[in-house]
Amino acid sequence: MIADKRREVGLGPFPDVGLAQARKNARELKQRISQGVDPVEERRAARAALIADQKKGLTFAQAFETFFAEKKAGELRNAKHATQWRSTMAQHAFPILGDMTVLGSSAP
Repeated sequence: MIADKRREVGLGPFPDVGLAQARKNARELKQRISQGVDPVEERRAARAALIADQKKGLTFAQAFETFFAEKKAGELRNAKHATQWRSTMAQHAFPILGDMTVLGSSAP
């Protein structure tokens, strides 16, 4: 009970979380509840923070544009070849990977 409201939290699916681990998780949750922490709200806040952090990150399309600008200036002197690079990425990679966050990077 948190603030006169009953909250139910899953401890994990059976094959992935054994009985001993589920009991340990339940004990930890009960201890945090006794300290006044609402585990449901805590999970929501963590999920919201993760989403916000991912939105700040560098996307695959942005990373490619940065890379391509450097590559074009140095190695890609042939305009036809540069156009082919961009076209291939736009046709094959960007529809699938374009909005994905590149891990370990941050926005410029």
